Amino acid sequence: MRTPDYAFGPNDTPPPEIEDADILAAILGDEPVVVLLPRFAISHIAQDGQLVSADALESAMQARGAEPLTDLEFANEPIRGWRALLNIPAAHLRITTPDDIAIYTGSLDCNDQWHRLLAENVRHGRGLVLITCSAATAETAVELINAGRANWIRVPVTLA
Repeated sequence: MRTPDYAFGPNDTPPPEIEDADILAAILGDEPVVVLLPRFAISHIAQDGQLVSADALESAMQARGAEPLTDLEFANEPIRGWRALLNIPAAHLRITTPDDIAIYTGSLDCNDQWHRLLAENVRHGRGLVLITCSAATAETAVELINAGRANWIRVPVTLA
């Protein structure tokens, strides 16, 4: 597990830069996916000093429907309430949770094959697979995915 960069308690809020993240577009099997790479790891501490979550992002994702990534089948349907908007000409992606928290807003570098596969998913109502893990780099993300230490969720997506 990645060492936390920050810890916050019940009266604290994470620092604003905690929202900074990178995102990686990839194709796993025949599935276009994005992997969220948080730049910071945070732990959540309760009022009594007990650890609530060693990884606040992963806990928040699981609370909103994400599941452990145990295989590359990605069989689930898109989770209602999640939203992704991909502006292809601008290469801009925004992913929002059911409670309107933008977990990613920024650029997305992907190739034509990834776009074609995603467009096919959109036509068939399959959405976009979002993978999260406690990794700050693509190399570490691959290691965590292979080790079964990542989560995933399928998000409804709109292409603009």
